[in-house]
Amino acid sequence: MPIDKPKIHGGWIILGMILFFPVGAVLLLIRFVAHYKVNHLRADDYKLVGHSFLVLLGLVWVIVAAASSESTPDDTNAVFIVLGVFFGVPAIIFYIIAYRRRMKMQALYNLYDTLIYEKEMESIDQISRLTGQSVNNVMQDLEYLIDTEVFTGATLDKETREIFVEYEEDDSDEEYVEEDEEEIDEEYVEENEEEDNYTEAVNQTAATSAAVPMPITCSGCGASSRVIPGKHTDCEFCGNVLYLPV
Repeated sequence: MPIDKPKIHGGWIILGMILFFPVGAVLLLIRFVAHYKVNHLRADDYKLVGHSFLVLLGLVWVIVAAASSESTPDDTNAVFIVLGVFFGVPAIIFYIIAYRRRMKMQALYNLYDTLIYEKEMESIDQISRLTGQSVNNVMQDLEYLIDTEVFTGATLDKETREIFVEYEEDDSDEEYVEEDEEEIDEEYVEENEEEDNYTEAVNQTAATSAAVPMPITCSGCGASSRVIPGKHTDCEFCGNVLYLPV
């Protein structure tokens, strides 16, 4: 099974729900079990459950409408409302769960990007500790991001549990630098030195402010907290690991 493809396509499950409900339910259960440890597919699984409830709602409405020819409109409408609540509320709940799951995974992917491309971390064990995810989940997530070309130039070594990134060299930049160096004069050197002094002062200020707690929103429960950049802190409400890069 390709890493970005579900075990059972959602179309077959919906078709099973329409033709014979137990078949669709069994297929949905099999898909859930198969994706139990596949992080990037769980959001789609929850969304598919919401779709299934709405399909069932439509089928039941059709059956009730066909069988209520002798009932009064008020009775039929009352049945429609009850069925709408019975099937619609769970559908909405699963849609919300799917949305929150997707947002949580996107926040995790952004953190992977920061650690690997900006902080240049290579150790999967270290990334696991910083993200609060298991080593297996981290490797699975990174493999998915590499295979879908979200992470470009990256190679995952499962034996050494490391990830390597090859950065492409831009030849046009080198030619520009060479031409620019030929035009450098003493006045430019002095201006460059002033910029270096300014940059150093800014960096010193940033290093001092790094110890100041900064606000952050928990990706797990949505609670607001404050953490020191570069230091991992557990959310006091749900226990999720909170982290802000320096």
